[in-house]
Amino acid sequence: MQASYGREDQLRRHGQPACEASLPRCTRLMAQADIPRAELEIDALLARALPVLDRAAVLRLKAELQTAQSDYEGAIATALAGLDMLDVHLGRHPDPDTLRQAHDAVARARARRGAHDLASLANLPATDDPRVQSAMGLLSTLISSLSVKDGLGFLHVAKMAELTLDHGVTPQSPYGLAWFGVFIASLYEEYEDGLSYGMAAKDLIARHGYEAEQLATLVAVDQVSPWTRPLWFALEHARQAVRQGPAPGELGMACHAAHHIVCDLLAMGETLRLVEEEIERGLALTRRARYRDIELILLAQQRFVRGMKGTAPDEAAGMPLADRIAQSRSQPTRFWIAFYDGMAHAYLGAWESAKASLLIAHDLEWSAPAHINVAECRLFLALALARAPSGDGDPEGRLAAVTGLRAGFERWAALNPLTFRGKLLLIDAELARLRDDALAALGHYEQAVEATRLANFPQERALAHELAARLCDEHGLRTAAVEHLRAAEAGYRALSGDSKAAQMERAYRDTLAYGGARRGAAEKMGEAAWASGLKAAQALSGEVVMERLLESLMTNIVTHAAAQYGLLLLMGAGGPTIEASARMLHDKVSVHLGSSAPTDHALPMTVLQSVLRTRQTLVLADATQQAPSLLDLADPPRLLRSVLCLPLLRGGELIGIFYLENNAAPGVFDEARTAALEVLAPQLAITLQTAQLYERLIDENNRRARAELDLRNARADLARTSHLTVMGSLAASIAHEVNQPLTAIMSSVDAGARWLKRATPDTGEALDAMEHARQNAVRAADIIRALRALAKQAPAVVEPLDPDAMVYEVLEMVRMDIDARGVRLRTRLQAGAARVDADRVQLQQVMLNLIINALDAMVDTPAAERELEVSSTLRDGRIEVVVKDRGAGIAAVTLPRIFDAFYTTKPQGMGMGLAICRSIIEAHGGTLEARPRANGGTAFRFALPAGVPMDAA
Repeated sequence: MQASYGREDQLRRHGQPACEASLPRCTRLMAQADIPRAELEIDALLARALPVLDRAAVLRLKAELQTAQSDYEGAIATALAGLDMLDVHLGRHPDPDTLRQAHDAVARARARRGAHDLASLANLPATDDPRVQSAMGLLSTLISSLSVKDGLGFLHVAKMAELTLDHGVTPQSPYGLAWFGVFIASLYEEYEDGLSYGMAAKDLIARHGYEAEQLATLVAVDQVSPWTRPLWFALEHARQAVRQGPAPGELGMACHAAHHIVCDLLAMGETLRLVEEEIERGLALTRRARYRDIELILLAQQRFVRGMKGTAPDEAAGMPLADRIAQSRSQPTRFWIAFYDGMAHAYLGAWESAKASLLIAHDLEWSAPAHINVAECRLFLALALARAPSGDGDPEGRLAAVTGLRAGFERWAALNPLTFRGKLLLIDAELARLRDDALAALGHYEQAVEATRLANFPQERALAHELAARLCDEHGLRTAAVEHLRAAEAGYRALSGDSKAAQMERAYRDTLAYGGARRGAAEKMGEAAWASGLKAAQALSGEVVMERLLESLMTNIVTHAAAQYGLLLLMGAGGPTIEASARMLHDKVSVHLGSSAPTDHALPMTVLQSVLRTRQTLVLADATQQAPSLLDLADPPRLLRSVLCLPLLRGGELIGIFYLENNAAPGVFDEARTAALEVLAPQLAITLQTAQLYERLIDENNRRARAELDLRNARADLARTSHLTVMGSLAASIAHEVNQPLTAIMSSVDAGARWLKRATPDTGEALDAMEHARQNAVRAADIIRALRALAKQAPAVVEPLDPDAMVYEVLEMVRMDIDARGVRLRTRLQAGAARVDADRVQLQQVMLNLIINALDAMVDTPAAERELEVSSTLRDGRIEVVVKDRGAGIAAVTLPRIFDAFYTTKPQGMGMGLAICRSIIEAHGGTLEARPRANGGTAFRFALPAGVPMDAA
């Protein structure tokens, strides 16, 4: 023994680090559904020599992996092998005595713990025994045993409950306790205790924070609670499991929760349109998890729903039931495939086919312990046995079989009359009919109608009406038959079971014809009022201003549809957006405009998603009856009654959705109003789309106008910046130019003073000196005036000016810069007496830009070749000014773009100079162009209309 412990310690020292690193990685890979890589990692670990507890941990992962691959037998074998290492021995295929012993072992452990009140189990302490913790982990993987016919499903949770009571809790204890409760309810009809175990498991999670087992516990409570609690209680636990989101390793249980929600909704009689939305969400989850067995259950549920609705079947619709069952090795999956197939046949009146399928499901009931569908399977099997053509000539045997199925309902109805009394009465009606006691049968059908009304099971109420109608018709009670048929038809249509309702109409065409069509005066008055509302709504078709349209539209539709509350959602790139809401307040419609995302606070999202997906109108005459699940989702809580959700389609394109509510009464949005709205919907879609286009056009025009204004402002700012930059580069030259006349003035004044200070003053010479000083002062003033005008960007002052003089003034301004760059200047100013009507300052700015650009272009030109040529001439009534340089020239591909704003060939340029020059010249009615020179360089030429010569004036 000592050697054994030494060996264990040695293995732990050498194997544990690698194992501890690999186990979390394997868990992550499984959570990411990367099954192949997880399998390789696990097999590699098992090939090593590991300590017992480490090997047990790896075997647990392997069992979980095999369960995910639907290899249930392999998963069971792996888990049992690990448990054997831990001295926990469970046998396969236990007999009833062994199961009872396991049940009693838990009872003894509970007595030892003193846990007489099951709620006290929440106070159990946690265990610190690593072998118990490891055993509990392996036992939890035996959930796979629920998929095979083996009492091991009960044995493993019983052992988990026993270990928990004896040693304390582990993270897996909530799963063990909750599912032990499910099995004792199924095997021993301990329904109250079964639910108490589940609720205690929930409290354990809350106390110890065992989040990993929360989904399994919630699903167990959902499964066991309908026998003693309303179905909405079960549904809320399944919904909570889905809302919770799967913890690592719990994606499979989240898939179970998804299909349980659909089971609950169908059992509650939820409208099939909304059930279909839940199925779609469940299918998306199972496909992401690659959980094929649950996907097959959801597909069976979808096939049932579509059969009742009459929508397109799936690809497996024509596949024989045996082939569909063979698609899965999971016994629960086979149960549900057979059950929903049988129930579909039953509703369509194919009782022989229903019996065949339901007998298969009945044999598999053990695989869905304590599930509400077990009771439903027995209900429809009892109906099928009673209704299917008898070919064996054994009426007593048929009666005995139905009576045997009834026994369970009698016990269940005593525990939970709201859920089971209507079902019991349906079976009692069939038994009375089989005994040829038609009056008693009709009495039971009437009682079933009332019981299912109180329980809010509309599907069972419609079925009771249909079966009663058939009995009345068989006995010649035509008037009663018609009333029951109409009630059944209305019930099925309210469930969205249009195909079932149409099948009933075909089967009872003659009987329904006997009743005739009846319309009340109130209905006609309602249609007249609605017609006036339509006229008012149609008058909106010419409105294109969106705000006025939305306000008028919401007011008219809400008023004339008799709604209390309405929403208009419009489709956008990101999906639907609420654009307007309306509410009836004190007999007036209050409309609120504004965009917001749709939430359950505004409308039931399940209703919206159904209309978005199907693009079909959804009407709930009474949501409390047809869609009880919506009552839990309303935020803030409100009792939904009459609901209408209408798609606005134009040419197959979904433009928007109208949502209307009236929670004061059921049936407000009747067939006449709904049909009229559906006729109006395309016109409303066109009007809304036109208004949207008009709004976009106005927005686009406004944006364009703002952009143009911003561009003009930017150009003006850049022009000023460019101008001041030029002024900065000219500052030294201008200072030099101003300094020259000032120096000349000083010299002239000094000379005049000397002439006057002579012994004999020479006044003539002095006056000449003063005149020279005056001329230089005028020249300095002109230079300063030009500088101030350029710097201030003064408003344009158009006047006749001498172009040659203007060019000469600019050249004088930049002469210092020309000399500093070593550039030879050649001028040929030959405009003569011609004048041009222009703003002197702006033309000077153009010349400055062209000359500075020419000088910059010759920076890299050899000094001997630097030459600036400026010329002017009068040609064809236009004054042309040309500035030529000997720079590198402008590339042919670049030349067309040099006058574009923000385009520059200078490293530090802003790209605005030439753009501004062209705009100035064009504003003066002229043109500006650039051409390459033959021997290198560029020539810029602008031409302006010649004005009247000064001498002609």
